[in-house]
Amino acid sequence: MKNTATIGIAALLAGAAGGYLAGKSGSSGAETSAAAESAIRDTKTTTRPGATANAEAKKGPRSVGEALSEPGQLARMQSLMDLYAGMSADQLAEAAGKLEELPMAQRIMASMLLFSRWGEVDPQGALAHAATLGPGGFFARPTILQSWASTDPANAAKYFSENPGEFAMMGGFGGPGGGGESGAGTIAAEWAKLDPEAALSWANGLNGNNQTSALRSIISELAGTDPTKAAQIASTLSGDEQVRAYGDIAEKLASKDFASAEAFIAGLPSDARSRALSDALNVLA
Repeated sequence: MKNTATIGIAALLAGAAGGYLAGKSGSSGAETSAAAESAIRDTKTTTRPGATANAEAKKGPRSVGEALSEPGQLARMQSLMDLYAGMSADQLAEAAGKLEELPMAQRIMASMLLFSRWGEVDPQGALAHAATLGPGGFFARPTILQSWASTDPANAAKYFSENPGEFAMMGGFGGPGGGGESGAGTIAAEWAKLDPEAALSWANGLNGNNQTSALRSIISELAGTDPTKAAQIASTLSGDEQVRAYGDIAEKLASKDFASAEAFIAGLPSDARSRALSDALNVLA
């Protein structure tokens, strides 16, 4: 759960969760934004009684309301993660059906953490539920897809290829963390963490923007561990995408050793050096 908990937290901070809730409930943009930015208030709301034996053994929260009554927002996040980690797919579905009982700000946090976990244990069930949310489903799907890809990238990739329409809006809405990453890019990034060669093989079989997005995600992941391989992949891109990829590598290198970044930049094509140097200098800002 902790591997993908950052998905929910990032989405909360970036406002993607706010968009999900606005699409589901019809709230105004101002209302949703205000809720997303406000501090989570203490609450005694209870959405479902009981938790798992594991949660009880650890004396963890027994309900969403109890988790949200913890002092401190980070403690509430951790309590929700612990609670959802002990739930079965059926229990997660039940909890998802009760999210609207929560006040807006609490619903934002609980929604993203719940869908993160549900995407790990029953991604197709989570996606089926997202399809019932209307426009809000577009904001739940990226979180589900990223969680799925973090544990089972091959099957996430297969589903993505067979159901491209479900993820067509990713990138336009900002992706799981608000960064504008496409569905292909999301899968490739997670796959590259586990098996870079398999991720690269899959990406090379894609076409058009999906291939470009997937390759850039792989380059970004490899830049911190194998910059030579990342540069080799970047050289297969063209135009602005290649320049941006070289910049990603330079920035990752600079975060560890600026001298290495300078040496890398010196060997780049002349039209890529300025952008790469600018990205590297961002680390020092």
